[in-house]
Amino acid sequence: MAETALIIGMALLLILGAAQLAILTVTQISADGGSFLAAHMLAANPSASPLPSVQKVFPNIGSNALSASNAGVNLEQASVATSAGGFTLPGVPTSFSITGSDLEIAPTSASPSAQTYKFGVAAQLLNYCPINTSCTYPSLRSIYIAHTLSTGGNGANGQFSEWFCHSGYLSSLGFPASRPAPGPNWNPLSTSSGAEYTIYSWDTGTPCS
Repeated sequence: MAETALIIGMALLLILGAAQLAILTVTQISADGGSFLAAHMLAANPSASPLPSVQKVFPNIGSNALSASNAGVNLEQASVATSAGGFTLPGVPTSFSITGSDLEIAPTSASPSAQTYKFGVAAQLLNYCPINTSCTYPSLRSIYIAHTLSTGGNGANGQFSEWFCHSGYLSSLGFPASRPAPGPNWNPLSTSSGAEYTIYSWDTGTPCS
């Protein structure tokens, strides 16, 4: 009888402990998920009321548990403060505090219009030195790097295909680690040769492959 009572007691302790851990885990996941969903909704629409949507996914989150606020410029924060019940066990609390929080970046109210398959970057070279000339540093030169596809594209699937060709070709060029010798090979203005001439020919009508 003594051995049976000891084994039953240890077995119940293990079973109830595992059940308690499962309850805490589920409650923590709900708090984290609810705060993420609320912050994400507010980032997309600051005037939205996220509670109904949160409770559809996590019905155990009460109306008083969810709070949200503006955390700065283009930032939305939401938090869930709730509790999980505990079993009446020796040395174990009957309730555990659970907190979840999330911070999301909200887009600006006026977003620039996107242009498909195009990008451009303006910058300055701080150590520019023309080939075969004496250099005085720092020497500045304005540069503009652009990537624009021809209208319609010249690939098998239009612009998408040509963009894929551009990416593959640029990754295979193997730009030199050191400054190359003068010549047309790395001259982007070359209209008949050079490492990038293949790309330019696609923009003027040659189908890419």
